[in-house]
Amino acid sequence: MEDIKKYFSYAIIFLSLNFLSITQVLSADCGEVSSSTTISEGCTDLEISGSNTHVTIKDGVTIDNTSYAVTFDNTTNATLTNNGTIETTASGANAIGVGGSDISILTNTGTITADGATAIRQGGTIGTLYNTGIIEADSSAITNRTATGEIGTLNNEGTIRTTGGKNGINVANGTIVKLNNSGTISSVGDHGILIKAAGEITTLINTGTISTDGNCTFNYKGHIKKFTNK
Repeated sequence: MEDIKKYFSYAIIFLSLNFLSITQVLSADCGEVSSSTTISEGCTDLEISGSNTHVTIKDGVTIDNTSYAVTFDNTTNATLTNNGTIETTASGANAIGVGGSDISILTNTGTITADGATAIRQGGTIGTLYNTGIIEADSSAITNRTATGEIGTLNNEGTIRTTGGKNGINVANGTIVKLNNSGTISSVGDHGILIKAAGEITTLINTGTISTDGNCTFNYKGHIKKFTNK
């Protein structure tokens, strides 16, 4: 009887430890945010909505998901400041999805990464995208994908890169009005910057590095109206 009690106690301890380890791995759901918020603990699936919604992700905090980690749902004049990590690891999953929303400022000083698809998939309007951190993806790091999609100014002082044979920046449709690069835009296997027939970069100023070990640094079937390389 004593042996049975002893083994039963061991079993309870074992199950308790396993439960604790599982609960530490699983993140809570971020839910929908429609008012100005600072996120100080890691969570899964952040949805930003509403007007004048300003969200800050603190340093050391991870927002993740097997689909979009962060989505903007019909926002107006929203801002996102990422000082932490936004990531997806599943095949075909994008880290940030903008859709038809309006974002005044998207700032990244941390890391935005998608192992399976695109780090920032943009089909709305971003007034200013400011990167001093790392934006990287297995597919294109940044994709402007719709005819009405526009990034007013993209300032890159950090790293924008693809590691899976696609493009650092892919202007599949729409417009990047001004791209200032003093950092690094790079591709492993394809183009540093790809501008398709329906895409445009109005002004490109490069004082940094745009590179590829694949096809070519630039491929533009679309338009670059003004290009300055210093």
